[in-house]
Amino acid sequence: MNRILIVFVTLIAGVLVFGGNLRAAAIEGRVFDRETGQALPYATIQILGTGKATSANDDGKFRIVCETGRQILKVSHIGYYTSFDTVDVAENIAAREVSLLSMVVLGQTVVVYDRQYDPAQLIIIEAIKRKKEILERIGDYKYSSYTKFVARDLSKGDSSKIMAITETQAQSFWERPNKYKEIITARRQSANMSAADNLVSIGELLNFNKNRIDIGSYSVVSPVAEDALGYYNYYLLDSTYIDSRKIYKIEVEPKNQADALVEGYLMIADSTYDVVDVDFGFNEGVRIPFVKDLRYVQRVAQFENLYWMPIEIRFTADVAISFPGIPNKIGIDLAGSIYDYSFETGHAENTFDEYAFEVAETADEFDSTTWSLRQSIPLSIQELRGYARLDSIQNAPKPLGKQMLKAGVAVLALFTVGAYDFARFNRVEGPYLGFAETINSERRGLQLEVKSGYAFEAKLYQYKLGTRYQFPGRKRVAIKAEYLREVAQGQTLTQGNYNSTFESLFFKYDPVSYYYRRGGSAALEFSPIQHFKLEGKVSDFKHRSLNNATDFSYFNRDDEYLVNPSIQDGNLRMLTGSIEYDSRKLWKNKGQDTRMWAPQYTTLRLTGEMSSPDVLSSDFDFRRYYVSVYRRQRTLGLGVTHINLFAGSSTRSLPPQSYYQYVDYAGVVAGENAAFMTLNDYRIAGDRAAYIYANHEFGQYLFKKSGIPLIKSIPFTLGVHGGAMWSDFHNVTPHDDGRDWLEARKPYSEIGFSLGNLTPFLSILNFGVYLTWQLSDYDTNSFAARMGIKF
Repeated sequence: MNRILIVFVTLIAGVLVFGGNLRAAAIEGRVFDRETGQALPYATIQILGTGKATSANDDGKFRIVCETGRQILKVSHIGYYTSFDTVDVAENIAAREVSLLSMVVLGQTVVVYDRQYDPAQLIIIEAIKRKKEILERIGDYKYSSYTKFVARDLSKGDSSKIMAITETQAQSFWERPNKYKEIITARRQSANMSAADNLVSIGELLNFNKNRIDIGSYSVVSPVAEDALGYYNYYLLDSTYIDSRKIYKIEVEPKNQADALVEGYLMIADSTYDVVDVDFGFNEGVRIPFVKDLRYVQRVAQFENLYWMPIEIRFTADVAISFPGIPNKIGIDLAGSIYDYSFETGHAENTFDEYAFEVAETADEFDSTTWSLRQSIPLSIQELRGYARLDSIQNAPKPLGKQMLKAGVAVLALFTVGAYDFARFNRVEGPYLGFAETINSERRGLQLEVKSGYAFEAKLYQYKLGTRYQFPGRKRVAIKAEYLREVAQGQTLTQGNYNSTFESLFFKYDPVSYYYRRGGSAALEFSPIQHFKLEGKVSDFKHRSLNNATDFSYFNRDDEYLVNPSIQDGNLRMLTGSIEYDSRKLWKNKGQDTRMWAPQYTTLRLTGEMSSPDVLSSDFDFRRYYVSVYRRQRTLGLGVTHINLFAGSSTRSLPPQSYYQYVDYAGVVAGENAAFMTLNDYRIAGDRAAYIYANHEFGQYLFKKSGIPLIKSIPFTLGVHGGAMWSDFHNVTPHDDGRDWLEARKPYSEIGFSLGNLTPFLSILNFGVYLTWQLSDYDTNSFAARMGIKF
């Protein structure tokens, strides 16, 4: 369940969050309506003359960190007179109860039509101009933040419905035009979650000052974008006051539900046209798996009599999962408080680099008193009880029967859906059982990797010992080494190990080639400039062919497995050099670097390999050079496109285990990255090769955009895919390994489409069908139909 919750956090929060160091003094209290006594949630609390501000929680309670001494507390709320109060703050917490007097002015609803400028539309035009003026004035700023994430089982009541709680405090920096950096300075979480998984943040979460807002795979048009009038209708509902200033309430409505847009309300100040409040949901054009009723609220306050900046961000959604053992409806609530703004103060020279987010080494070491002071959104009574309940459950002894049941389910899952290093089945190894562990020394940049296991039919014990040490500094200089004995998979243009357990056990299909290798390697890597990495590696491995060791499968028992291809046996000593480029930013979690998710990015890798009997005393003699490119992008507002490019060449005598080859690993199951699905059991191979493959996902956009009553209601998603590959044997004669090579001197090509969301009633399993036609004239399948899971 922990991992599932982390997926939810990543999906909804998007990025990381952090907090700053403040003095041990605070004002806390409650804001309520003077006439009714009811709490006023989300009231704005400020310390005049400073950049410190916060917002009241659902119960009207607040806590704002400040300096000791005499402070002027300003409390405001839309539709109420503002309160000013002088508070003498000692070296602890000062208490204040604040009552506000209601003041509401109702107006007449005015509809804004597409082709004329009515009042609401004129207000929006001025707000767009004002936004641009303000952004041009700001050169840099920084702020502190506190973020709280709570997941609840909505089928339960009271504190027992709270499934997880995380809290983080951070310091953030921004500089024109788009430089941004966040550092988590402190964090804590309920006992059922690890600190390493607590990476929730505010970041630039749904920055409505941008023309486009990134959320998942969507680029949502902001309601105050320069071209917003082409996407939204606006309705002037009424007016009210805040800080004795007239505020307009404007309803925002999408013109076309097929476009990825928001719908809700904007509050805009009269005469200055600053956006002072945002309350939005997302329309039908935004479809995120499992997520319903996604809503975003932003509270804004004015600083230095000029800048209207967010002081609270709240993100709520319901996560609906139809799967046994998982609550069918989970509510998530992310609340972030932003405070302690400073404008035009400049930043240190090395503030902005390739790391957009970092976790401070001392983030998990904090004083409880200091933490409480900086907890600018107080926990509710239910949340406090939830914390206590989760901590007590996690620390309680587990019944033996329940533990054995979980272990049995885990083993079944390992063998059917696969965790390659723990349990697998294939025709060469038979059943394999093992373990794998990666140990990170968070402060010292040291990583240790240990793997061990046994293949029962191959009667082969396997292991791997690996280490990596990253030196301190921003150049990311690292050394790494490994020594192993394993059944390795043959090199293909499809990256990574493919787990054929499911296909082998249930369909007697295993297209993977395997061979034995034993030996080790050592490498040096460093990043001379941002986004680039250079690596040099020396390796020494003994290679040996392996045969099929089992004929077992639950079904199709009369069929035969494919013959495992033989290789060229010998000692392969090799030098490898590579240059990598990745346009995504990094986040550093206590010494460990990870690439951040991005809606659009590019990766590139240039690699050269050399094996020589004269230089390295190798049994092999070849040179191999190749380049690979991957691009993910949004295309013309019509969905997401994935493009893969590859080109490789070689000289001298390339061994078969190093051929450029493409194998159809889809088998009977296809995924969204599957390619060349009409190959069947053939392999495209050569000592030279090139290919291009593209996949574009429209989602439901085309169906909804049609406007046709029946078609626009189709729940399925649509995708198209296609590509071409060329190969030849230029320097060597193809090795006779027991299986056929397909030399594609004339490009092998195919095209097709896919339909997803075929099982909307099983939200966790988004089944799709892939239909593909071969365009070339090779003796493989002219048509292929595959089932798969799409995300």
